[in-house]
Amino acid sequence: MDNVLLISGNISRAINSGSLDEIYYLKNPHSDIQSQAIGHEFEILKKYLPSIKRITSINMIPTHKAVTFFGWNACDEVESLKVFKNAKVAKANRLFESVNFEKLKNFTQFRQINEPLLPFSYDLPSNLIIDNEVMDHLNWYFYETHLAKTYFEDRNGVIGKEYSTKLSSFLSTGRLDVRFLYNYIKTYEATHGSNKSTYWIIFELLWREFFYWSYQKHSTKFFSKNGLSGPLDFSPFKKDRDFLDLFKDDPFMLAVISELQMSGFVSNRFRQVFASSLINNYKLDWREGAYLFERFLIDYDVYSNYGNWQYLAGVGHDPRGKRMFDTLKQISTYDKNYDYIKLWTRYQSTLEIKNLLEKIYL
Repeated sequence: MDNVLLISGNISRAINSGSLDEIYYLKNPHSDIQSQAIGHEFEILKKYLPSIKRITSINMIPTHKAVTFFGWNACDEVESLKVFKNAKVAKANRLFESVNFEKLKNFTQFRQINEPLLPFSYDLPSNLIIDNEVMDHLNWYFYETHLAKTYFEDRNGVIGKEYSTKLSSFLSTGRLDVRFLYNYIKTYEATHGSNKSTYWIIFELLWREFFYWSYQKHSTKFFSKNGLSGPLDFSPFKKDRDFLDLFKDDPFMLAVISELQMSGFVSNRFRQVFASSLINNYKLDWREGAYLFERFLIDYDVYSNYGNWQYLAGVGHDPRGKRMFDTLKQISTYDKNYDYIKLWTRYQSTLEIKNLLEKIYL
């Protein structure tokens, strides 16, 4: 079994792992959207690894028994498969090899200590392969449109392709090596200049690192209702709630849940506002929201997902109580004419949307 490889969000590392006979791909069994994406990734693996005899997807079964080894919540099924005892494990798709997280309390401290350790560029394997779809998207975002130069100003958009780098799904599935991306950004800055926007893309990568290394310290606390500081609480929570029905009279929440379930993506801005409303206005267990995102997000990353939900629920890093957004203000700022709501819901009357939102949030 020396030529067996386990991967979960690391297919770029898998492609460069040499001769392999079998690959076991650890996937989320709840997400039809992710299953479709994984099917595409399998074709990429077969293209670049002709020696592969078999690629098998193994359902990840989320439990509170976090298995850091596999880089997901947990997997009772995988834990019981002795075939994996001597299997290779694809290297984590991270910027840092290690981080001492023992005395770190928040992102600011993490950034102050670790950002200066970032190199000008990483030494990458000479045979590193990034598939054509990823390379085409990188070229479009950086060199054809130069959207990287306006990312900071655009990042709070909620409709369209241009407001986001749309690289998160490539990173979460491992089709894009994060160190390759870092080098790509630095090369772009060297030839076309750097500004706050190009830096902010790297800044976002640091957030991704922060939650990953926090998990290496806190482990199962990421899935505890009480978060990082309270006693461990893995009590059951509702996993089969009909959110489309729950939010049918709330144009904003309905729009977000509709986009999430139909596309597998939601803007960062509205992910935060949605989470705030679910926790504070609807008084639901934050773990319901984290589990919902886990089921549908095409760019799902267990560390960032649970870390951000804990933060908004006030049980994560630097807790100062729940982060409660003014939902009406957020909508008036980022969806002033209700274009987003009209795009994803049946509600088309501006007056009706306004009245319904004010009834709930005023």
